[in-house]
Formats: sequence, C-alpha cells, structure tokens
Amino acid sequence: MDNPRQMVEGLKRTVAAIRDVDADAFIMVCAGGRAAMYVAAPPAVMGLHICIGMEDTYWL
Repeated sequence: MDNPRQMVEGLKRTVAAIRDVDADAFIMVCAGGRAAMYVAAPPAVMGLHICIGMEDTYWL
C-alpha cells in the first residue's frame, strides 16, 4: 500500500466482504510494532475489535 488512505479502503473492503458472508462476524484486527497505534485506530473507529501487542511496542 502506498498511503494510509489505501490501507483504510482495503480494511473497509475486507470488512464488507466478511459482513456479506456473516453479518454478525467477530472481526479482530491485530497490530504490533512501531506503527501499532496507527494501524489500530481505524478499526477502533469502525467498531471492530483490536489487539495490540504492547509488550512489543516500545516506540511510544
């Protein structure tokens, strides 16, 4: 992906495809490393479940 907008659009397409199959699906987005907080923000705003490996994220 070339920019954050493409990342969010890809996430939205993936979530829409999952919701087409199962509208009540449990969707969790996992992030780790330096960009974990940035990667986890869009799913949190979308109401998805997030998992952040804080033990790996010492870049805060």
